[in-house]
Parts: sequence; structure tokens; C-alpha cells
Amino acid sequence: MPKKSAKVVNDFQEQFSALEKITSDFEAGKYDLATGLKKFEEGLQLAQALKQHLTDVENNIAVIKGKYHELTPETDRST
Repeated sequence: MPKKSAKVVNDFQEQFSALEKITSDFEAGKYDLATGLKKFEEGLQLAQALKQHLTDVENNIAVIKGKYHELTPETDRST
């Protein structure tokens, strides 16, 4: 399982790096109109994939917190 987790992290980092490169190339004015349109679409696809990955991670964190919350005794915070 660690290999799968490492691959997910690598995929996320690779996707994020690709999105950063597209963004910096746009800012530098490196694309003509046709290429820019293709890169814009590619950037939106990358952003959507990254957002989904972060949502999945947030959901996993909530599950983990819920699992361990059940193991810890409730504390009275009213005093």
C-alpha cells in the first residue's frame, strides 16, 4: 500500500507542477491563440483533478478523525 500512496503523491505533485508551468507560460506570453486555448483547457482539467484529489484527502481525514474521536473520552469543556 505505501507504493500506491507514494504514486498518488507523485501524481498530485506532477499534476500541480504541470499546472504551474502552464500558468507561468501564460504569464510569460508564450502561447499563441490556438495553443493557448488547448493549454487553457488542459489547465482546467488539471485544476479539476487536483481539486478532486484534495476533496478525497479531506474526506479521508474526516474518516480518520471520526475513527479516533470514538476512541477518546469526551471532555467537559463547559468549565
